[in-house]
Amino acid sequence: MFGLGKMRRQREQLFLKTQTLETRAAQSRTRFRQSVLAMATRPEGLAASFILGLTTQCSVADGQRKTLLNMASADFIGLCKSGFFAFVEPKPDPEQDKATQGRSTQAHADLSSDGNSMGL
Repeated sequence: MFGLGKMRRQREQLFLKTQTLETRAAQSRTRFRQSVLAMATRPEGLAASFILGLTTQCSVADGQRKTLLNMASADFIGLCKSGFFAFVEPKPDPEQDKATQGRSTQAHADLSSDGNSMGL
């Protein structure tokens, strides 16, 4: 009546079909895991794993090397600039220093011990 028996049979068929598909999927996953483990323990799999790890380490080392070279070049340029400016900077004359010292000695002589001028 109203097709309930037919709907129940279809539901049972779908349920059985779903169970078989789930069982087949579980077996497929198990076979996949076993094949991956077998491949990983073979010499080819170990070599592939080693090469992948090596390429990763090399790329990380290249990045660190570039960073260090950039920092070192900036420091080297700063060092060259400071050396150049120290070389170009005019050096004081010893005769001019003596004249400046003489004037400062005379200025100290004109001041009393409290820093006030002694002139009247």
